[in-house]
Parts: sequence; C-alpha cells; structure tokens
Amino acid sequence: MKIFLINPPFTDYGGLEGHGGKAAPLNLAYLAAYVREKNSKHSIKILDCEGLRLTYEKTAIEIAAFDPDIVGITAPTPAYPQVLEVAKIVKKLGKQKIVVLGGPHPTAFPLETVKEENIDIAVLGEGEETFNDIVSSIENNSDLSSVDGISYKDKLGESHLNKPRALIKDLDSIPFPARDILPLDIYFPPPTKRVSDKKSGNMITSRGCPYECTYCMARIMWNKKVRFRGIKNVVDEIE
Repeated sequence: MKIFLINPPFTDYGGLEGHGGKAAPLNLAYLAAYVREKNSKHSIKILDCEGLRLTYEKTAIEIAAFDPDIVGITAPTPAYPQVLEVAKIVKKLGKQKIVVLGGPHPTAFPLETVKEENIDIAVLGEGEETFNDIVSSIENNSDLSSVDGISYKDKLGESHLNKPRALIKDLDSIPFPARDILPLDIYFPPPTKRVSDKKSGNMITSRGCPYECTYCMARIMWNKKVRFRGIKNVVDEIE
C-alpha cells in the first residue's frame, strides 16, 4: 500500500518568515521508520506542508500525485481547522482512502474526532505500534476492533472507542526517525536557540512529563510517566 504522512499547513507567516525557525516533524518520521521496519513492502512518504509552506492547492496536487491508500495527519488542536481541510482534500480524491489522525487533539477527543465527516480513525497517545497495527488491519481487511489505542468509524458510520494501549517500555527498540524522507535542508533553529550559522538537526531523547501544567496536554498524552532512551542509543543517532 501507499502511505502518506502529512504535517498540515498551519502558520500565517504574515511577514515573519523564519522568525520562529523550522523543526523537522520527527513524530511522522518515527511512524514511517517503524512501519518500514515491520513491513518494508509498503511505500511511505512524508509531506511537511508547514515546513514547505504549501497552500491547500499545492497540498492537493502532492496528494493526488502520490495517490495514497492511507493518509496519516498529525493533529495539534491549534491546527485542527487546517487538519480537517487536508482530510477533506483527501476524501475528494477518493472516499475509499483512509484518513487517520494522531497527536494531542484526537488523544483528548477521540470520539469527537472520528465523528468528523472525513476522519476514519484516531490514534490515542503514542503512535508507532498503533499506526503499524492499523496499517496491518487495513492490509488484511481485518476488524479494527482488535486494535488497541484507537477510536474509529465503522462501515455504518458508528463511532467506537477501543481500550487504551500501553506505552512502549523500551524506547531503544524503536528505529531512528526516517530522516531520509524529510526535506532536511529547510529546517533551522529560531534565533534564540541558534549556536551557529549551520543547519540544525532535532532529536528526541525522552518521552513524557511527570507534571500537570494546566495549559499542557502532556498528562493526557503520556499518563504522567517519563521514559528515557539509553545513552548509547542517543549517541548512535547523533553519529
């Protein structure tokens, strides 16, 4: 199958281009790497609409050119209107295309998310194992009710919420993000975090947070737990 992972366009630059920097969407790169490792026969691409400053029209052209079977869209709440617009673009190209949302918004509002007209599946919390199971279920035409950590809409349009999925215990078991399918030349740090004039590379060395800041979704996303990668694993990625 063809799998397209999309970071939606969500910034109105308004003359402030480059002020805040641009970071690679490693969440999507982790998903791509995990699915590739588990089943290499699938074709996977990432489209960073935000990083490439794509309009909806250009986004539609890119999606149509790849003609994916499954489209995964990362969905932070502030970008939710843009996420829904991208989902609508996908469904205009074919109602049979499966639209999967992941990230903070579907984690906090799983049933509300899949009640949206153009959303088929929502991933709750950590995505690698769950998204891979979704891909396998679609490939084998099996029932999504057996996939932990999702909400989904069945063929009759009814919404369902499955049991939660446990967090991945060993972060070192996850392959490094698939940076080879990202446009790495476009990413750079904001002025306040710049230590040189060279290009930057972002990475994630731990997941989670033990605190409960009122404005933050971390406790919902990570269950107030913190996990660290091993030192060797981190250094291997840097190298």
